[in-house]
Amino acid sequence: MSQGSCADFAKSVVDVDAQSLNSNDVFVLKLPNAAYLWIGKGASGEEEHGAKYITSVLKCMTTRIIEGEEPDAFWKALGDKKEYQTSTMLQSGADDYQPRLFACSNKTGCFIIEEVPGEYTQDDLAEDDVMLFDVWDQVFIWIGSDANEVEKTESVKSAKHYIDSDPSGRDKGTPIIIVKQGFEPPTFTGWFLAWDPKKWTGDNVNEDMASLKVT
Repeated sequence: MSQGSCADFAKSVVDVDAQSLNSNDVFVLKLPNAAYLWIGKGASGEEEHGAKYITSVLKCMTTRIIEGEEPDAFWKALGDKKEYQTSTMLQSGADDYQPRLFACSNKTGCFIIEEVPGEYTQDDLAEDDVMLFDVWDQVFIWIGSDANEVEKTESVKSAKHYIDSDPSGRDKGTPIIIVKQGFEPPTFTGWFLAWDPKKWTGDNVNEDMASLKVT
């Protein structure tokens, strides 16, 4: 029996346990007499495509399952249903939390993080910067197509420090999710009013990137 999480178009084996699931990913569960393709609510089309490639490598016919519509046999194979990482599992205090958007840039020669004032929009996502987007139960690192390596590296370090130093009682295990420009999942775009999925069509975005990964 084997199970793989499909991210970055690669096969990554995780424990055969319901706690290994993540709403932002696609999983393949191969059993002796059956196989399932589990699609998380926040997963992208690219990830599902990658998962289907894995099923072709494994030479198995799968039953496609959308998160929330799992048959009993699926949960039984995973040792019964348990809590797993999902965008709907908000931490204490999330109901009153207002998302915050920060720009991470080293244009001045120094790495600086500045909060975007007022109501944020998709237009605030600068293509030559990295953006830190805090929605409480997750912290997104959005990487613009023209962002440089220093901004990419320092933004992740800063996100970890941001979570660790938060005095509000935030879970220190809050996931940091890397999102590439042009590959934004619904769990990210859903926070933006009137998101335009065609805004960056034709941009020089590396098409073999997966949409996200969790650190």
